[in-house]
Amino acid sequence: MEKSPDKRFDVYAATAPHAADDHESAGYSATALAGLSRPATVPSMDGWTDGAGSWTLGEGARVVSSDVLAERAQSLASELTKFTGVDIKSATGSATGKDISLTLDASKKVELGDEGFKLSIGPNGLEIVGATDVGVFYGTRSVSQMLRQGQLTLPAGTVATKPKYKERGATLCACQINISTDWIDRFLSDMADLRLNYVLLEMKLKPESSNTKKAATWSYYTRDDVRKFVEKANDYGIDVIPEINSPGHMNIWLENYPEYQLADNSGRKDPNKLDISNPEAVKFYKALIDEYDGVFTTKYWHMGADEYMIGTSFDNYGKLKTFAEERYGAGATSNDAFTGFINDIDEYVKAKGKQLRIWNDGIVSTKNVSLNKDIVIEYWYGAGRTPQALAEDGYTLMNATDSLYWSRSAQMYKVDAGKLYGDTTWNVGTFTEGRQIDKNYGKLTGAKASIWPDTSFYQTENEVEKEIFDGMRFTAQMTWSDSRPWSTWGDMKKDIDKIGYPLDIREYDYTPVDAGVYDIPQLDSISKGPWELVTTPDGYYQMKDTLSGRCLALFTGSKHLDVVTQVGATPELRNCADVSVGQDQRNTAEERNTQKWQIRADKDGKYTISPALTQQRLAIATGNERNIDLETSRPAAGTVAQFPADLVGDNALFTLTGHVGMSAAE
Repeated sequence: MEKSPDKRFDVYAATAPHAADDHESAGYSATALAGLSRPATVPSMDGWTDGAGSWTLGEGARVVSSDVLAERAQSLASELTKFTGVDIKSATGSATGKDISLTLDASKKVELGDEGFKLSIGPNGLEIVGATDVGVFYGTRSVSQMLRQGQLTLPAGTVATKPKYKERGATLCACQINISTDWIDRFLSDMADLRLNYVLLEMKLKPESSNTKKAATWSYYTRDDVRKFVEKANDYGIDVIPEINSPGHMNIWLENYPEYQLADNSGRKDPNKLDISNPEAVKFYKALIDEYDGVFTTKYWHMGADEYMIGTSFDNYGKLKTFAEERYGAGATSNDAFTGFINDIDEYVKAKGKQLRIWNDGIVSTKNVSLNKDIVIEYWYGAGRTPQALAEDGYTLMNATDSLYWSRSAQMYKVDAGKLYGDTTWNVGTFTEGRQIDKNYGKLTGAKASIWPDTSFYQTENEVEKEIFDGMRFTAQMTWSDSRPWSTWGDMKKDIDKIGYPLDIREYDYTPVDAGVYDIPQLDSISKGPWELVTTPDGYYQMKDTLSGRCLALFTGSKHLDVVTQVGATPELRNCADVSVGQDQRNTAEERNTQKWQIRADKDGKYTISPALTQQRLAIATGNERNIDLETSRPAAGTVAQFPADLVGDNALFTLTGHVGMSAAE
């Protein structure tokens, strides 16, 4: 049963698009209404020069471009039509004063760089000029932001803007748990709207080679998954950089490869730690890198290199010191072995035409080995060598300050955008714990926010999406414009709320069926129901079995980050939690969030159902599914269980039919 068309879930649309009443005055006017102001954009377009008159988007307006920009023009025309209610077409050829024109002019490269644009409003209409395709695209983002706020008349003027920093973006950790491809897709749209161009994605590409495939535990992404979101990112000018953290944090790769795990002095192995003294273990990591070839388009590889000895010390792993002395000479330490491993991976990825990136706590004191200078250092950890010392040594730095961290569970990591905006001493040169370098240091690439899962049942991904709204906009402002044009954070907050989300997020249907009571025959092995579906504040459903009065949950099974990731884990009925409360109710988070289900419309009027926390698919097991988890525990054929989407087909499609004679209120 499809949802009523007038009941779309739109909690994430900060501003409802609507048309103005002045369509008949489309185009340029030599006079402007008194007090007419330009709607804000994020990032801001600093340096605006006022012109004479105004321009109004109205009937007959087109988005005009050359053939090479035709797709950009069509996209903007469609977007503005939906936002404003004005029927806007795209066209090639010459523009009039009523039109929006997109122009690619390579001669503007010195002025605008690779990503900048010039925007002019006047007798020739609204003109966007960029030296590159991405520059023009970023110009369209600012035009969209201005015109989606309900004001279709803009003051005349001109501005040229380009980013202060080369890299502007976020770390997205799909590490151990899964972030849905829907969420990633929306996140990329939001990044593009904010002119952000960098995302570090710590994730697992499903391993397929004979010597790595035992690592294909959930969570992973298929090659098709990755190609789709990388293609979208590239179209938006966003570089997607993959990370496989090593030699620490490797449990999702090494759980089924004990032969590559580092053993302590007592012989106890740790699946989190790669044995860098074992040539076969190092070869295994390089084989994982090889599998990512041809899927990502970036020129970078991130190997993490953080927290190898978290909770312990090298003293408990004497074999590494022995290895260091054998490999790097008398006096070498375990730190030399660790740094030598980083340098080895650096040489390996350089041979592939890539540059290595690591976290700054991968820089340790050594005796015989020095860290290669061509490695990019992403600085988050407030100990060890200072960013100033690294700058003096000539390292390339990215500011990954934990002031721009979010964590689902660690309350200390919640970006306070208002506090940072109000601290006028804070800039992209301000690192963790206030460690400062010159913000104009030539090898400072930029800054990013970071989104970490940690104990992951505390929040759903949709709650995270909502939580990061302010901080992502602060990050965009400081990395592009490096300015505080709003007098207070409160003023900026009013504007970013008015601008709201881009169209892709507003159009995403989080809850595609109405709340109500349904027959779902594919769930008969759990209960014949019927099932009462209740929508949650974060855009999911709680599914209550009306026969027992209990609710469907994915609660039991092997876990990563306290979320059931086990392929083949089966849902169960549990006492219903109160799902009307938000993430601040931490004591009930696990019970509440394991009872949330994402329902997506699929084909032939049927739906898929996924646990909100795991993002696998419920399906009726066939007994033919193949996964390493199923070698030790397999649900019987005919049982409803969770499986990765690439392991299922029509057996993961569910029919939802409104139950006759019963409503949700009964």
